[in-house]
Amino acid sequence: AGRSVRWVGQFRLGRRGRNPAEVVRSALARRVTVGGILALGECGGAADVDRLAPLLDARPKVAVAALRAMAGLTPEIAARAALELLGDPRPGVVREAARLLADGVGPVRPARLISLVVDPPYTHTAARVMPLIARLPKFESLGALLAVAARTTGEGGVDPRPLLEQWLAQHNDRSYAVTPSPARRDTLLAEVEA
Repeated sequence: AGRSVRWVGQFRLGRRGRNPAEVVRSALARRVTVGGILALGECGGAADVDRLAPLLDARPKVAVAALRAMAGLTPEIAARAALELLGDPRPGVVREAARLLADGVGPVRPARLISLVVDPPYTHTAARVMPLIARLPKFESLGALLAVAARTTGEGGVDPRPLLEQWLAQHNDRSYAVTPSPARRDTLLAEVEA
């Protein structure tokens, strides 16, 4: 069922004095469905994350729905789960994890992204992670792109040069009130010299 259909159902249950989250929980206890998982993400609470976490290992459509539902309930936990799922063997799950992280569902650790690009567990991993590196804050993005450039050979479709060129074009001829800290500047220089 679509979001509007679920919303109408939840509204009608509420008008009848029934708790929509309880109805969804009992339905999911009988049979796990994608619509039920998404409905739980819309009307459930933070306590339902424990109910959703095991579903991340299910078939791809169920795992994607569980990740979306977790993002609606507790973005911080969903961000941690999405970071881990970037290394998943299922391309659809990796695509959804990358989409959630790109939408800013939570903080992203550059070191984890770099490691997934430099030594990707699957062929689809690096292609989904590189755009996330480009979306990091400006100096974190530059540092991560330089780290990837220093550690990869351009094989396997991983070539950070276009993203580095894009970063330079975006930040060229601009005056910033914020410059990298001395420690960050040293890190960036070390990456350039590597």
